[in-house]
Amino acid sequence: MTPAVPSTPVSAPTDVPYTYDEDAPISVVIESDPVAEEDSLEAVLMQSALVVEGIVAEILPARWTTPDGIRPAHAQGTVPETYSIVTPIILRLTGEPIVKLTGEPIGSDYVVLMQAGGFVSDGSVEVNDPSNYFALNQHVVVAINAGHWRYTSGTGNFPTERGPGWWVSHQWTITDDGTATSYWSTRPLVELIAGFREAADSLAS
Repeated sequence: MTPAVPSTPVSAPTDVPYTYDEDAPISVVIESDPVAEEDSLEAVLMQSALVVEGIVAEILPARWTTPDGIRPAHAQGTVPETYSIVTPIILRLTGEPIVKLTGEPIGSDYVVLMQAGGFVSDGSVEVNDPSNYFALNQHVVVAINAGHWRYTSGTGNFPTERGPGWWVSHQWTITDDGTATSYWSTRPLVELIAGFREAADSLAS
């Protein structure tokens, strides 16, 4: 009988820590699935400070949500949970607020809306949310608030050079025939405005 050849022990592989290139551009994609049913107008107001109508007049350069607008250190481990990228939107108002539930002053001509996501030279955050998008010259009604920032950490109005930035909780696009369309439904604009005012009166009573 031929004696068995002793096997050579195999050493377990040594784990080598992976190091990120902190200078490399970072790219994040956030997929957002809207809820199955549209909130009632009363529920919308409970999440909002203002409801306004206007035209998208400008889309400003995207920026990081850090205080200085510069890419955060250790971005690979902090984006988008702690810091993210946002795109300020200038909405030129077409009239007085439809509903105003805040004592904070707002501009008479425009408000700044904060669109979650954007593209900058050293990174991008792309938010695929079919219920929340903006384009130049788009006519919209928006319910806005100064609450929790969308898809990242932070609360309150976002500071911008053009004034306090508001977060959009709900959005309707207005067409030339006076129709207001959200991700979930379509109704006449006059019906939407009347419904918001009725809901505000109901909440106040």
